[in-house]
Amino acid sequence: MPHDRNGKLIQVGDAVFVRCTIQALHLSQDYCNVTLKTVIPMPPYPDGTILELNAKQVEKPEEEDAER
Repeated sequence: MPHDRNGKLIQVGDAVFVRCTIQALHLSQDYCNVTLKTVIPMPPYPDGTILELNAKQVEKPEEEDAER
């Protein structure tokens, strides 16, 4: 059965979090994009996967969540 990194069952339609660090911010008058790098790498990419999203798609965790 498919499961997350903690062994919890996951299925299509579930909401999940992917831990990333911000590598760059791209600002303009109308929007802000962020370049993200995954903290936990996916083989064969040992340095992490790079993602580009709009800042409205990301959410900064509370301090206690960030430490997990």
